[in-house]
Amino acid sequence: MLLRQMANKNGFTLIEMLLVLSIVSILSLLSVTWSLSAISKQEKEQFINTLENDTLYIQQVTSIKGDLERPYITFNENFYTIYFTKRKKPIIRNYPPGVRIDRKNHQYLRFEQNGNIRQPRSLHLYLGDERYKVIFPFGKGRFYLEKE
Repeated sequence: MLLRQMANKNGFTLIEMLLVLSIVSILSLLSVTWSLSAISKQEKEQFINTLENDTLYIQQVTSIKGDLERPYITFNENFYTIYFTKRKKPIIRNYPPGVRIDRKNHQYLRFEQNGNIRQPRSLHLYLGDERYKVIFPFGKGRFYLEKE
């Protein structure tokens, strides 16, 4: 009699538990994928902001200190470097994964004392599958991006 009462009680079967666990694991896997893509996008946006701030910084240092300090940026395959004439240690900024700058024609960036760029140019910036043109116009310290 006690066995019959225990057998009649409602409970979850093994198949029901496995079904629920599989649904939960699929949902958690999807959320991890979404968060990784969001992190990657944020890294690329942060890289662009850092490059813009570094460009404005070397322009400002050049216009304030003039011939005493002429910083410039060189672009390499996996990083770019900010060099200073008086400072011994350069600043190195690594590119995030999936970012590449085409540096065939222009490997450095330098400003005049009046704040104008020394050689106006454009660089090709690859952010994963997206391609941008980074344009440094004459007479400006700022650059802007054009999506290609």
